[in-house]
Amino acid sequence: MLLILIVVVGAAISPVIATDAATNPSRGGGPSSTSRILIHYQPGKAPAAIAGLEASVGAHLVKEISALQVRVLEVPDAAADNALAVMRRSDQVDYAERDVVLQAQDAPVGGTSSVAPVVAGIARLLFSANTALTNTQVEQALVSTAVPASFSVRSGRVDALAALASLGFADPQPPSAPFDAVAPQVMVETNGDWNYQPLAAAPQVGQVLLRGQGSWTGSSPMSLSGVQWQRCDPTGVCTAAATAAKYTVQATDSGYGFRIE
Repeated sequence: MLLILIVVVGAAISPVIATDAATNPSRGGGPSSTSRILIHYQPGKAPAAIAGLEASVGAHLVKEISALQVRVLEVPDAAADNALAVMRRSDQVDYAERDVVLQAQDAPVGGTSSVAPVVAGIARLLFSANTALTNTQVEQALVSTAVPASFSVRSGRVDALAALASLGFADPQPPSAPFDAVAPQVMVETNGDWNYQPLAAAPQVGQVLLRGQGSWTGSSPMSLSGVQWQRCDPTGVCTAAATAAKYTVQATDSGYGFRIE
């Protein structure tokens, strides 16, 4: 799939959308002195036993996601691998995994704060399809149909349609090619790496631009194999400028147009 957005540094903005694109998450995140671990204990384990295990690996509780029965722990980076190994060997633990931070092509997103509501919403979708389902059946449907991911996770990327299919439901919409529901657009960083808004004026030197993928609908999947910012001169000749999801406007960009492929 190909996305083209054209902007001119120092001139009025006229985005041109050629076709469509989709995100391709990859691992990201900056350096930190601590690591977070997501842990789910076997049912019925005593609080004292849980506290003892966590203390034995130097972990402390950051928060508990009661609806998912998941505890978010924090340990020193140097102790993270050992903590995971100890927890995974324990007969008290159902699973223990790192809380990874993902860097998506459209914007950075972080572990449990984004994953928990998404998975909870898909779980609710399964319950709405069949109100007689048990918690265990829904969990098994999500885990057994998860798609392998390129980063370290226990089961993979959740697949809502596949989970529904595993419970005997079929996709009600006829097969169709994907099309844009909200057009892609160039975004600009407004307050650090987590805050962006649509670019509404000519980009200025030093501003950080980001590819906003918009949204799409249709039953056929889409994927993005790469991103390339191209600098275009007034005659329309374009050369590669960067291949990251973001681009910082340079002083030498004045008067040039940009497009993203």
